[in-house]
Amino acid sequence: MVIDKRRCWRALQLTMFFNKHSSFFYRWLLGDKDTFHMAWRRVGQPYGMPMFHPEQDSENGPVLYQHDFQGRRFLQHRNQDKWDYDGGNIRIPLTLTLEQIPPTATNTYHTIGPHCRTSH
Repeated sequence: MVIDKRRCWRALQLTMFFNKHSSFFYRWLLGDKDTFHMAWRRVGQPYGMPMFHPEQDSENGPVLYQHDFQGRRFLQHRNQDKWDYDGGNIRIPLTLTLEQIPPTATNTYHTIGPHCRTSH
């Protein structure tokens, strides 16, 4: 996720509330990932979400890749080989580097196109 905290502070606070009270809310949600969606909708905060499904890569980890609005790999969720502060991390390639992320990535809900679902 790429989130502008200034614009989304209320939604982030509600997300934190849902997760702090997980023993109650997780009975109706599928864990913490649903709390973001529910909080954004509840406070009426606009958002954009790429239409591309996560990609599982069991060869490198396993790793779950998230995609940007053009379908390029943007983030990786390292399911087992977590980052180690002291080093020894396995290098898992991404399609994009931080230098290649467009400036509009911080305003994702303004990046509405054919490969994006939006709350508007």
